[in-house]
Amino acid sequence: MVVGLGLDGETDESGGNRSMMEKRNIPVAAPMLVGNEKSYVMDCLDSTWISSTGKYVERFESAFADFCEARHAISCCNGTVALHLALVALGLKPGDEVIVPTLTFVATANVVTYCGATPIFVDVDPATWTMDPSLIEQKITSRTRGIIVVHLYGQPTDLDPVLDLASRHSLFVVEDAAEAHGAEYKGKKVGSLTAVGAFSFYGNKALTTGEGGMLTTNDERLAAKRDHAVHRRGARKAVHDRVLADEAGFPREHQALREPRHRMAHVDHQAASHAHARMKAAATTAAPYPMSCNG
Repeated sequence: MVVGLGLDGETDESGGNRSMMEKRNIPVAAPMLVGNEKSYVMDCLDSTWISSTGKYVERFESAFADFCEARHAISCCNGTVALHLALVALGLKPGDEVIVPTLTFVATANVVTYCGATPIFVDVDPATWTMDPSLIEQKITSRTRGIIVVHLYGQPTDLDPVLDLASRHSLFVVEDAAEAHGAEYKGKKVGSLTAVGAFSFYGNKALTTGEGGMLTTNDERLAAKRDHAVHRRGARKAVHDRVLADEAGFPREHQALREPRHRMAHVDHQAASHAHARMKAAATTAAPYPMSCNG
């Protein structure tokens, strides 16, 4: 029999020294705040401009649009809201269906239900863990309006066959790029390859503002529509709810019960925590990068 030391130093029959086997937390991801984040946040706090859109939000949106090689970037409070706003802007209505992958964070499917639509699940490719394009067409019905692809853990979905299928069936495609900042598909940045891209800046992401989200698009009409809903009415939560509910097609008398209520705007002190220099650094974290949770 092999004996070892117990927790208090006595021997046990496990054959190991338990005092040497203390639990250690290994985080899924940990932020690296090594730039100007603190000075920018303090500058924002000193200005007292902390609950609405200020100079840092505008700088962040402009820099992130350039980083993603997209014409427009519109910030919001988190990645879930970014996805929700994308679907509303694209006109998703109750009774519609949207195809989503089976392997993703639950928000990808939840936002479809927020619009009164139904998520239809398609399995993933075991080699990439992203949606298998060869399985999509069999799930398309007369009610299908779009496809949400998820660039899981920074690994882009194989978009060419998805876009070809979407074109043939007149479907929109949304990129859930919550984990894919800086990732590229055939030399082009994700988030600018479909109608709308949606990103998250939660603390476990490659780029973080602590919390936050972003929509990216090359469509002028969609950009104007979402910018109006998020920022121009940012101080009026009730108007947000009504605008979203109206566009999603909910009767006014049912809106309070059926339409989820979001704080949409990405406020200035959150944007201030994201130095432009860190977006340059993200190029080195292009897909695939260490696993993190979609948020």
